Amino acid sequence: MKKLFPFSALMVVLLGHSGCVKSVGMDGLVRSGCKLPHNAAPAELQGGWGNHVSSYNQLSQAYFGGMVACPWPSAMYFSFTADGTGVEFYNMTNGQVAQSAIKAIGTIEFDEGSTAQSGSFTFHGCRARVKSWGTTAEDRNATDEEVQNVSGTYYYKMQDDWLRIQQGGPVNDYTNSFQKIE
Repeated sequence: MKKLFPFSALMVVLLGHSGCVKSVGMDGLVRSGCKLPHNAAPAELQGGWGNHVSSYNQLSQAYFGGMVACPWPSAMYFSFTADGTGVEFYNMTNGQVAQSAIKAIGTIEFDEGSTAQSGSFTFHGCRARVKSWGTTAEDRNATDEEVQNVSGTYYYKMQDDWLRIQQGGPVNDYTNSFQKIE
């Protein structure tokens, strides 16, 4: 009986662990377990919005290919999903001797009173991946501090076909403009 107990305990641990399946994407980010607050984006805002990128393909090449695929010193991308989960945020910079990119996944929560024309939302970063090329080359999971740097409240306002998004404060004359990415 004493020999049966350790065997039984081991089987319980192994069987319990085998039921926990994590979905990991090509980017190395775990897709499951992100149970942060979320709600639906206004229908007109759902989909991808890019700043200094014109397609998701260009964004993907920049993130996976090791170079920022645009002539600008920085590029950003947000995806807004119907239910507010599985949201992606990219922030890439292009310097003279190095390029870097952070891709964060998480949830999005639109604040009460927000419409398709203006309002605010909170991006709750769950996890992120950092890549850099040039003088410093790395490909690693982001630290908690790096995830928190991209998390937070963002204010937005639709102007013509451009969505202006500003982190931490109201939209102003220097706010980045994002275009719809198909």
